[in-house]
Amino acid sequence: MLNYKGYSAVIDYDEVDKILIGRVAGINAIVGFHAKTSDELELKFKQSIEHYLATCLKLKQQPETAFSGKFVIRMEPELHAKISHLAAQQNKSLNSYAVDVIRKRAL
Repeated sequence: MLNYKGYSAVIDYDEVDKILIGRVAGINAIVGFHAKTSDELELKFKQSIEHYLATCLKLKQQPETAFSGKFVIRMEPELHAKISHLAAQQNKSLNSYAVDVIRKRAL
């Protein structure tokens, strides 16, 4: 995954055109780019972020931030109680416990 100035990109491969296609994730604005090589893709990604930020400045708009680090999750009360107990057994807050579990699974 590409990261730059707090923004991340999702990359796909177009088999027909034989190019890498990227788009900035986590914002509503459509910021996309493409390239033939990974080095070119990284450069185009950074250029697209700079262009997005410059355009927002020119238009006097606040750029969207990628991810705030917060999200809400809904679950059945029984599961909520169970993971709260598991967190307490480890002397952790529910938030810390959930982050640890997600981090282990995601990495």
